Amino acid sequence: MIAHKPIHNSSIRKLFKYLDLELEPSEKQSELYDKIKMLSVSYVEKRNKEYDTNARSNRFCFGKYRGRLIESVYFDKEGKKYCDWLLGKNWFSDKFKQNHSFIKALKK
Repeated sequence: MIAHKPIHNSSIRKLFKYLDLELEPSEKQSELYDKIKMLSVSYVEKRNKEYDTNARSNRFCFGKYRGRLIESVYFDKEGKKYCDWLLGKNWFSDKFKQNHSFIKALKK
């Protein structure tokens, strides 16, 4: 079993309240860690699926334009500035290759 740093139960309770999850009063901290880990894995899987879906359909999968078609954002004045800004960021070309290539093609 992995040793965890202690977290105040009040912090855990706030997290569960924020996530609108029920927390049994008798749950031990190790059980809470397991629940948090399970929720984290589920969240990451959901986001990865969303990224894949958006990338295939040429949609932004992050930021203020998340879920919007890249083409419609690009042809908006403010959106074009955003797209041009993204093209200059290494993390964007590394992490979102397909979206990066699509924006470059729109520039031509």
